Amino acid sequence: AVLLCIGTPDIAILKEISVDGGATYLDANDAGSAPTVMFPAGALYRISVTNTGTTDLVNVVVNDPTLGIVDFLVGNLALGATVVLTDGEIPALDVTERCDRSGEFLNTASATGTSSESADQATDSDPAVLLCIGTPAIDILKEISIDGGATYQDANDAASAPTAVFPAGALYRLTVTNTGTTDLVNVVVDDPILGIVDFPVGALAVGASVVLTDGEIAELNVAERCGSAGEFVNTASTTGTSSESAEQVSDSDPAVLLCIGTPGIRIVKEISVDGGATFFNADDPDFDPGDVPVVTAPSGALYRFTVMNIGTVDLVNVLVNDPTLGIVDFLVGDLPEGATVVLTDGEIPALNVPVRCDVGGTFQNVATASGQSAATGEIVSDTDPANLICEDVCRIKVDKKCQVPVAPPDMDKDKDKDKDKDGDKDKDRDGGPAPELADPADACEIGGSDGDKDKDKDGDKDGDKDKDRDGGASNDVKYIYTIMNMGETPVFLQSAEDVPHGTVPGLPSEPLGLNETVELTLTVPIDETTTNVVTVIGNTRADGSGAVCKAMDEVTVTVTVPPPDMDKDKDKDKDKDTDKDGDQGKQQHPTHRKRYDNLWLPWWWNFYLRWS
Repeated sequence: AVLLCIGTPDIAILKEISVDGGATYLDANDAGSAPTVMFPAGALYRISVTNTGTTDLVNVVVNDPTLGIVDFLVGNLALGATVVLTDGEIPALDVTERCDRSGEFLNTASATGTSSESADQATDSDPAVLLCIGTPAIDILKEISIDGGATYQDANDAASAPTAVFPAGALYRLTVTNTGTTDLVNVVVDDPILGIVDFPVGALAVGASVVLTDGEIAELNVAERCGSAGEFVNTASTTGTSSESAEQVSDSDPAVLLCIGTPGIRIVKEISVDGGATFFNADDPDFDPGDVPVVTAPSGALYRFTVMNIGTVDLVNVLVNDPTLGIVDFLVGDLPEGATVVLTDGEIPALNVPVRCDVGGTFQNVATASGQSAATGEIVSDTDPANLICEDVCRIKVDKKCQVPVAPPDMDKDKDKDKDKDGDKDKDRDGGPAPELADPADACEIGGSDGDKDKDKDGDKDGDKDKDRDGGASNDVKYIYTIMNMGETPVFLQSAEDVPHGTVPGLPSEPLGLNETVELTLTVPIDETTTNVVTVIGNTRADGSGAVCKAMDEVTVTVTVPPPDMDKDKDKDKDKDTDKDGDQGKQQHPTHRKRYDNLWLPWWWNFYLRWS
């Protein structure tokens, strides 16, 4: 009997996985021994096939359907022999992307061989597990609003930051997003500057977001975020833990707020009328008349500007203007917060005005200061007036004099009253000289008509104004008016009236200056003793709207009348005696007359006898 003894066919396959490029291989038969990677991830496999039987094996093949390996022919495998297959032999063992999501990825390799002594087959398989987990990631977005939540800005830096004028508040908003590929747990938010510590957000699924406002976190509404100028940064952070591993992830985001001051400028304009010893603010003559200087026109003025930065930010390009004084865009330059600059006529000569007013009235001019915020370029300005009250002082004086002619006696020697026309200026046609004028005086005396009773009109043409043609003096009176400006303000003479003679002619159209005089004259006939007054009206303005002044003066002219004619010859003889009473007869003084009073006669008869 023949006994054929054959070996037992057996085969073993070992499938290993590497997630570090082949540096380390793991058997990874289950999740407990499997490597963990974050998807997407690749894997490198290695297969070892061993003939563990007691007979040689033929037609050995390997399969791994998941990897796309089907009946890869290993060939014959002698008893105890091992073959190691890598991606060199089977490229499919190198998988570029083994997982693209979270999970447990299992694939199994198998080996089959046939006994070389019989038709019996031996087979074996081995799995390889890969744990793929998501990548934990988290993002926080911190935004800021300075308009009460109408607009939010990311504001990661100064360039993108909003600008507010301090003191200013701010409203913040936080948005936390799971940007990873695994769910997150224990998500918290912090912002130490705002007083937010480990605010719990909780679990956050892949791709989920949560928005946190002051409704969830009251500290996100900050009533006063900045109380001074500067760049104010605060950073919010968030932390979460992967739900698939213990890995923590975090993120942070700043928010920047630029706080600037409020630009402000002030100018104070002052005026001095005593050369700078005293300055007045002189803003409003109506509401504060005590603060406005009062001077007599004409007058000069000295001004002073004080420019102050009253804001909470530096100013640049500070300018001063005062068009009335001819100051246009005088450059002060930069003016730091709280700084003050004083400008006098040393810096701006136009502030010293030699003649600010030459007539009465209120004279106002306004100064303007402007500057730009160094932070924003915003322009601010301020104005301030300075008033000067100029008073007209109208003071005039008039000095009135009279001047009368002095006529010489009639020089005609021809007794026959010839009619020669000698044309001399005294009009008597007898060659006598023209009348002379007495010196001007405050009072004058002039002879009037001599009351000649002889009706013979003896024919001498002496031309005197009393019309009796008997040699009496002319009764024309010349008045002389000297008007002087006694004040400092120029005075326009408006009128000069000498009652009852009327208007004095010749008033000048130009004003009288200080101590300047003008002389006017008026010649009128006087027949009786007269005291007449001249009234002169002046005004400091040509149109009569200024200060008014008046001056008066009077002169008395006394007219003397000679005694009546005493001529005794009733036949009106033509004897030409030269006695001064002009009656060409023998003069008898009344005290030399003999009285013929008769008590028995009527009174009228005695009167006749007395004068005859």
